[in-house]
Amino acid sequence: MLKHLKRVFIQFHPADARATAARELLARVGNDKSRKSNPECVVDYKVVETAQVPRCFVELQFTDNEKQKLYTADLTVADIVRIIEQKATEMELRTVMKEVGYDP
Repeated sequence: MLKHLKRVFIQFHPADARATAARELLARVGNDKSRKSNPECVVDYKVVETAQVPRCFVELQFTDNEKQKLYTADLTVADIVRIIEQKATEMELRTVMKEVGYDP
């Protein structure tokens, strides 16, 4: 999952029910198997413990330097993974197109 990512930043409040996707994503990208898939990817997080809860979000920076900020309250971890995979597929397709000499 981290192959095409430079950086993942996740922010959430541990008691916020809307933070489920953010917490699950942290568990997925923070494990050894994911980290080994791209050791250069920086995975960082912030657990907010104040009474005024800021929105839970995930910031993704891809290897092509595109950045996406996803507010996770209405997303599942599967939604976030799908967004990452779609972008990865797009990047791989762009690479293949350049290799065969097609550059629209």
